[in-house]
Amino acid sequence: MSKMSSAVVGMFMCIISSHAFAQGDIFANNSAFYKLKSEVMKGYSPNIRPVRNISTVTNVSVTFKLSAISEISMTRQMMSQALYLSVSWTDEFINWNPGDYGGATDFLVRQKDVWVPDLAFGPQVSSTSGKLGNDDLHVRLWHNGTMIWSPHMVVESFCAVSIVKYPFDEQSCNWNLYMMSSDKRHVQLTGQMSSNVFQALIAENVEWELVTITDNLFDYQNDGLRLSAVSFTYLLRRRPGFLILTVISPTVMLSLLSILVFALPVQSGEKMSLGVTLMLAFVFQLSFVTSVLPPSSLQTSILVVYLLVLCSCSSTSVLLTVAVLSLHHRPDSVPLSPSAAGFVRLLHSCGRIRLTIEKPQTPETSRRILSNTSLAHLGTEQNARQINQLHGNGGSRSRSSGRGIANVTWPDVAVACDYVFFRLFLFVICLASIICFSLMVF
Repeated sequence: MSKMSSAVVGMFMCIISSHAFAQGDIFANNSAFYKLKSEVMKGYSPNIRPVRNISTVTNVSVTFKLSAISEISMTRQMMSQALYLSVSWTDEFINWNPGDYGGATDFLVRQKDVWVPDLAFGPQVSSTSGKLGNDDLHVRLWHNGTMIWSPHMVVESFCAVSIVKYPFDEQSCNWNLYMMSSDKRHVQLTGQMSSNVFQALIAENVEWELVTITDNLFDYQNDGLRLSAVSFTYLLRRRPGFLILTVISPTVMLSLLSILVFALPVQSGEKMSLGVTLMLAFVFQLSFVTSVLPPSSLQTSILVVYLLVLCSCSSTSVLLTVAVLSLHHRPDSVPLSPSAAGFVRLLHSCGRIRLTIEKPQTPETSRRILSNTSLAHLGTEQNARQINQLHGNGGSRSRSSGRGIANVTWPDVAVACDYVFFRLFLFVICLASIICFSLMVF
């Protein structure tokens, strides 16, 4: 029993000893870390560029990584994106031997406690300065003097959009990253800026496809200083599937329906209501499209022009429908011009339209009409001749009709006009559709 107790006590003492040694290592490491941080940062000033020779240029390397494109507003001409930068440079005032500090190779400090390049982005939409980072961000310091600063941000910058080929458009949006006050003789941007952009893209935008990103280093002048900057250019292609279903397809269907106004018979009584309804539908489509586009007078959308053409055709069809209805209901007492009658007979002979042929009067029908007519008004010699002509020519009219020479009436002229207008509007709308969609897509 005593041997077992001694073994338990020995095991317990071993555990306590190992724990004490571990705690001692932790305390020793923490002590070394605190000593490292206090000694390295002793006398450090974040307001002084970290070079021992004032003529030495601080090269700032920037790696740009895009997380997501949040929004591209057509009306505001604004692009919103979530991104982060990996900015690195060499601080000549910071270096240590890791072996002297428990093997510590790096540690973090707040951005406000060390020198960081005065980078800013633009052109920004908001009224802020656009300066990167904040006091709560940290900078990682390495034992060889390398500084790594990774500011995350949401950038809202201007993007001059082109609405000509909407919704089959491509946009080129750019934003700049520049030094605010450090002359190029002292601080210069270097490195491959956009090499890891597509690898870091987290979520694709549902409306836009990111095609390419290019960067360009350049210098600019400000208050007599030559400053270093880099410009990032995005080539974005719109995903048109949703707009094809909600805008293009209804517009094409309405354009086809507008042609059917002239195919609808006058007797139906719905020609005018159909034409007015379609005209209002085109106006609604036009107002919807213009509401999502910027009110620019410098560029005109092809889709807007196409909708204006369709609105004009629809308005013209309403006016022509009024004319057709007026011709259809014109009384027979109004004489018909020979040219109009000849044109109608030509369409009838070609089999394009069918004339309204009145049923010829037979001699029996003529006698029945005369028996019901007052003879008091037929006493003159002229009326007597008309009676004889009516008795004698009833059969000849029937024979003329039998030879295919039909009497052209005003309803026949209305039908002929509908035939011509239908073909004319079909040609105009198809031609306008082919031209406009070819210009938008290609």
